Amino acid sequence: MREDLLPLPQGSGGWIGDRIAEAALAAFNPFGSTLILIPLMLVGITLATHLSWITLAEGTGRLVLKGLEALRRVAARIRTRRAHHPGVDGVRAEPVSRLRRPAKASAEALRIDPPPRPVKRSERAERERQVPIFHDPSDAALPPLALLDPARAIEAAYTPEA
Repeated sequence: MREDLLPLPQGSGGWIGDRIAEAALAAFNPFGSTLILIPLMLVGITLATHLSWITLAEGTGRLVLKGLEALRRVAARIRTRRAHHPGVDGVRAEPVSRLRRPAKASAEALRIDPPPRPVKRSERAERERQVPIFHDPSDAALPPLALLDPARAIEAAYTPEA
């Protein structure tokens, strides 16, 4: 509705709605006030009109189911009319049989080759086989502790100024 047709001094909610909206926005953000005020409005509608939301949902479902059943009846009626009425000028078109694709030529019988024989390794190939590049250090012995530098004596951990 255009605002110039029915000018309201406080907006569409009136003075009370304007004050409630201001208080809700001050207490909550716009999202929170929406979450609180919409359920309050629905409760108010329920109390003012004695509306049962369950009855409303049941009636809506009943109307949807009746509408679907009516659509099914109309579709069935259209199918029967098309089946019983001849085409243009009283000539009924014969259904065209589907074109059959030519049968594919049967595939040749599969030929299964025997698996290849294993190749024997020569002595030279065994000798030239690569040795491992990295050695596992867990197999090696630890060096003696005598190789380490002697530890320095720590006299004091803190300076006297501290």
